[in-house]
Amino acid sequence: MTYKEFEKDRVNKLLEGSFMWTVFDSIMKTRQTIDFHDYFDFSYNKNICFSSDYGGENDQSKYYVYTFTFHSYSSLYNWRNELNKLRQEKGYVKPAEYKKIDPDTRKGKLEDWLKVSEKDFKGVIVSFAVDKQIDSLFASSIDELHKAVSAESHYSDCNLSPKILEKAFRISNFSNLILSQVLSDNYGYWWMTDRDSIAQGEDRWKFTVKIHDNTLRHYCEHLTDVTKGYSTPFTESNEPDYFSEDFLSLSDLISGSIDDYTNHKNDNTPEEHLKALKPKSIEILTYLKKLPTFIYVLDKEEDGASCKRLLIDIVE
Repeated sequence: MTYKEFEKDRVNKLLEGSFMWTVFDSIMKTRQTIDFHDYFDFSYNKNICFSSDYGGENDQSKYYVYTFTFHSYSSLYNWRNELNKLRQEKGYVKPAEYKKIDPDTRKGKLEDWLKVSEKDFKGVIVSFAVDKQIDSLFASSIDELHKAVSAESHYSDCNLSPKILEKAFRISNFSNLILSQVLSDNYGYWWMTDRDSIAQGEDRWKFTVKIHDNTLRHYCEHLTDVTKGYSTPFTESNEPDYFSEDFLSLSDLISGSIDDYTNHKNDNTPEEHLKALKPKSIEILTYLKKLPTFIYVLDKEEDGASCKRLLIDIVE
């Protein structure tokens, strides 16, 4: 098990007292019975490619959703080859995108995209839904986090607002926590995000990368030889960028469906919950049972916060 040198006690002390600790504790409970490493195929090389997408930005959502799709390098290549074949066969131009799919759709491009993913995906999908009543996972408020971060000499060039800084810290901590359970020396990773608020402009993106790089050291201090890569979508022109669009598409579909699910998770009965979901969300969530997917929900409580793994079982 390549994560064997992971310093659980040190990270535990580092996060103690913060809401992020509850996320860490929940992941550690999952890890007692599940080895994330087993879902990857490292026969070609030791690189992980992961994309991220963030949901719940609209006022109606009760949670912010952060989804990460971690691919083995070789399976990403095979998955994209299959998507290219799908384009040629069906004439698809754009990938399946949650917001652009009709709410009542369960067939066509959406189903095709999910079937290819079920067949060729090797890795793990991890999603975190954070109650919007929680201001900061790392300090008493986002303003306090911003003040503390800006006071650090290596972050003196902070160019992110308190809200965006909190988002960058959440994304960095969530993704690095999962990476820490898979990476070993001589491994590598490459992360692509869309042009979200954390990556709007070169300066913002550089500062976000700095946060991610520093956060990795908190979780993986035992590692000394990890190759790192960071990217936003490759092209800003109107020309098709199939690689970036495809790579980001699966995280996008999952974030959208989990946003829909968590908005209704407190409905009184499973039947009422199912009835409230968009058909396209039902289709995506049904396929997630066939993929190694781990969903965690962080809720605000009277005395703090709780984080639990959410097991979704769609029964129609």
